[in-house]
Amino acid sequence: MNWFEQTDFWYRFYDWMFPTDSFEQAEAQIDNIKNLLGRTSGKVLDLCCGPGRYSIPLKKSGFEVTGVDLQPFLLGKAQEYASRQNATIEFVEDDMRNFKRVQAFDIILNMYSSFGYFSNLEEDRRVLDNAYFSLKSGGQILLDLRGKEVHAMRFTCLFKNLGKWCNYDS
Repeated sequence: MNWFEQTDFWYRFYDWMFPTDSFEQAEAQIDNIKNLLGRTSGKVLDLCCGPGRYSIPLKKSGFEVTGVDLQPFLLGKAQEYASRQNATIEFVEDDMRNFKRVQAFDIILNMYSSFGYFSNLEEDRRVLDNAYFSLKSGGQILLDLRGKEVHAMRFTCLFKNLGKWCNYDS
């Protein structure tokens, strides 16, 4: 079993991986996403939606949102967040390597480096093929990716500093 398939991992590290300010940052980025994509409405697939950091603000800004994630624990958090915000969103428990809907979405988002963790490139290719299959004609996909160097630097710092992140973004 891969690390990202282990519910215990997400449960133990939830607060560390999804701090309150990450939800605030996601909400602040919605206008930038809309401007970048040139869209203010439509159907959005939030692929690997996790606890709904982008799903809920997108819904609140006028999009129809479907959030997909492999982890029931994270989807539960997303449902709780949506409930608190009075946002009706379809959440689907599925693996990004399998999920697809024929030409159903105007936009597909995959945020916070949720792409590229698979053991072989064919699995990554399958995700992209499914995304392409799921986009309407003229649809767009937005992938938020970080280089492995940034992750290596942060994890090295984390372990050296007993669980405290170092800020290398400046």
